This record gives sequence, structure tokens and C-alpha cells, in this order.
Amino acid sequence: METEKLFYADPFLTEFDARVLACEAVKDGFAVVLDRTAFYPEGGGQPYDTGVLGGAEVLDVHERAGVITHKCASPLPVGETVHGRLDWARRFDHMQQHSGEHICSGLICARYGCDNVGFHMGAESVTIDFNADIPWEELLEIEAAANRYIYEDHAIDIQLHRGAELDAIDYRSKKPLEGDVRIVTFPGADCCACCGTHVMRSGQVGIVKFLSVQKFREGVRIELLCGGRAYRYLSACWAQDVAVAQAKALAQRGYRELVMTGIEIASWGVDLPGKPEVTLLIEEICKAVPDLRVRLGSLEPRVVTEDFCRRLSALPNLCPQFHLSMQSGCDTVLQRMKRKYDTARYYESVELLRKFFPECAVTTDMIVAFPGETEEEFAQSLAFIRRCNFADMHIFPYSRRPGTPADKMPGQHNNATKEIRSRAAIAVAEEMSVGYRQSWVGRTLEVLFEEKDGKYYTGHAPNYVKVYAEGENLHNEIRTVTVTGVYRDGVTGELTMDS
Repeated sequence: METEKLFYADPFLTEFDARVLACEAVKDGFAVVLDRTAFYPEGGGQPYDTGVLGGAEVLDVHERAGVITHKCASPLPVGETVHGRLDWARRFDHMQQHSGEHICSGLICARYGCDNVGFHMGAESVTIDFNADIPWEELLEIEAAANRYIYEDHAIDIQLHRGAELDAIDYRSKKPLEGDVRIVTFPGADCCACCGTHVMRSGQVGIVKFLSVQKFREGVRIELLCGGRAYRYLSACWAQDVAVAQAKALAQRGYRELVMTGIEIASWGVDLPGKPEVTLLIEEICKAVPDLRVRLGSLEPRVVTEDFCRRLSALPNLCPQFHLSMQSGCDTVLQRMKRKYDTARYYESVELLRKFFPECAVTTDMIVAFPGETEEEFAQSLAFIRRCNFADMHIFPYSRRPGTPADKMPGQHNNATKEIRSRAAIAVAEEMSVGYRQSWVGRTLEVLFEEKDGKYYTGHAPNYVKVYAEGENLHNEIRTVTVTGVYRDGVTGELTMDS
């Protein structure tokens, strides 16, 4: 017996009751057949619905020979009536994407006399393939027309047709069809044979946004977003635009360097729609203010990949100084700290940065005497920081904070141990820092001067080396300086004649 398809009678139905006709164990779940269902099975380019059926999670839905099977996480009693509830956000998203695809495909096919030869609704975006060459500029005209159609809020008509009645209709289809054919009509935009679920009025699509067009086989592939997806995408773009606008405003006010900072800047975008990556934000800011030096704040080591480094190395105004959060150079301590990286992954990041940014300054921070840290573990940390050869480090003794997991850990160290380990780590850090600064003696650095310090003006080079040089009226000036020696926490230098 075929399953009654409630999703066709009312695509906005979110809850229903049905009788369980069959339930059998299958791989990773149970195959459940109902007498009727509002769960849409995968088909027509549209993914299946998910939700809850009789208290069991619905993992998959598919149809065969008119019978719809629900793959559930747990069994349901045969013969009993169960209550179903759809994941409405997922269903409505699919309806918006599918309906928007109809509107765009209909307008494109009518304008170019072409065919829609491929449609895929992915988790992030929709792609449509056409056997025609469509320039981006003209595609934007289609986008505008599609959104006008959406705003006009047309009623959508869905009917079953067959025989001579079907033959009389000019509808889109990828293949000849017989019997009862479901024709979905968006009046004035599209008429197409389709088995998917759709909105009831065009206004419910919300908005359509084209993302790209690229050559594909004998035509093009278009990527687009509709409804909530388009809104979230544009919201993410807005967040990026705000940051770029702030950078431009700082440049107009005379600032020469800006720092992209935060608790951990690689997390930027994770709370935004589409989760845009921080690499794109860095690129956009650097390009927007090419005359400003752009410096990055603390980075989580795992954000440093070959793609990250390659893209950022193409930005001439990005400062070659990278502060990689470390905390400890011992894997067992990092595990107790609940860090999401180990020393191998950390060192991989250091090597990638030095590959793409030769002589860059890699800096970090380190906590000593973390609860339970043994002498051997501390020795491993010292050996690891020597291997990384940091340009500068911040060393902190562990400080107890009530209510934190570490506060309850065994092996809390006394102040004497903290002092001894801090001094040992600082000594290694200072040795590496002096070595890095010494490597610049006799060479030139571009220094942004900031303030007076006795007879010197002080400022920082792109690699964050602090430079002391004699001169007048150097505040907020970028000058070329020849490094003459290591001095205090930086280096001394002389302004070059042409600076």
C-alpha cells in the first residue's frame, strides 16, 4: 500500500499522527513504514526531512514504489498510532531553496532558451547547471528580476495533469513523463514538473542571492542562496564590512598601524552565519588600508595552515610577527589544560610561518608550574621552546582561580617552585630574544616611532622588535633605521640619511 503524502496536501504541516505499518531492524537504525507521513523523502534534488517520530529520531527518509520508509534511531510498535514532528527549520529552508531555484531557472531558461541540466541542494548552497553561456553581469539582472518576483508575492499553483491536458502545457522537464505529473507553476516565472515541496507564495522565499558563475561542461554552473541562507550570508558580509569600515576610519584619522586583536582572533566568524573564516577578514582589511601596517593578535595554532600562510604572505602590509598561543611545551600538560593541539601540531605551525614569512618573529606565552607539572614535564617544555626558538615570550607562573577545574587538580605547586621555574623559563626566553634581535644588527628596519624615552625615540618594526633611535619630531613617523646593537628590551639604531 502506498504511503499517503501529507506534505503534498499541506507543505506547512509540521506535526501529524500516523499508524505504524512496519518496523524492522536495519544497519544503524530501524526502518519504519507509516500509513501516512508529513516527512518528505529525498528526491527531485531536495534532501529528506528529519525530526521525531513517536519519540524516535528520524535519521533518513526515502521512497520506493510509492512506499515511504523512515529510518529511525529506535524501534516503534507496529499497529500503534505515533505522533510525528518535523524539524521545521530544515524543511522550510529546503522549501525556500527549491522555490527560489524554480524562479531563477524559469527566468534564465526563458531568457536564453536553454535547459536546466543539473540541480543540487547542498547543506551550504544551491547549484544549478545550464547548457548556455551566461555572463555574470547578465546574471545579476536575473537576480534583480527574481527578487522583484519574490516581492510581488505571487501565489504558487501546484496541480496534477495527465494525457492531453499534460501535452497542452508548456512545462520544463529533464525527461518525457507519463501518467499523473505534478506541475508546479510560478505564474510569470516558471512552469516545471517537480516532486519537491515548495512555499505557497513567492514572498515566502524571502530573497535570492547569486554567489558565483563558472564554466561547467557545455554551459555554466551557478551558485546561489535563498531565504534564510541568503540573509545569514549577507549578515556575515555586513560584519566583515563593519570591520573594514573601522579600519578605513582609523586610517583617515592618521593612524599608521592597527592590531586585529581579541581573546583569540582565529575564532572570529564562528558565531556568524556561514562561519566566515578570519583569513578572509584579514585579506579584506589589508587590502582596504594598504598604507597601514596590520598586525595580528593572539592566534590559535590550528588556524595556521598552508592555505592561511600562502594567502597572508601575499599581503605586503601584514606585519611578519605572529603570537601563537602555547601555554606549555609538554603534551601531557597540554592534555591536562584541555588544549586542542599538541606540540607536534604547534611546531608544524611554527615551521609553516617561517616557510612563508622568512625571519618572521614568532612569539608566545607559557605557564609554568601548572598543577601536577613534574620536573621532567617542565624540562620538556624548556626543550620545546628552545626548538621553536621564539623571538619573544611572556612567562607566567600558574595562578589559582577558585571555581576553575585547575583549582581542584592535585599537585598544586608552592610559590618557591613557581619562582624557580619562572626564572628558568625567563632565562631561556631572554637568550632566544637576544639572539633574534642580534640577528638584525647591521641591517635596516622600517620603524613606526611612538614616544620619547630619555634621549631616544622608541618605536616598533613590523616584526615587533622595539627600536631606540635618536631624532626629533618622530612621533607617528615611519623611518628606515640601521640597527646598531642590542639594547635593553630592543635594539638601538640610526636613522638612514634618506629617511
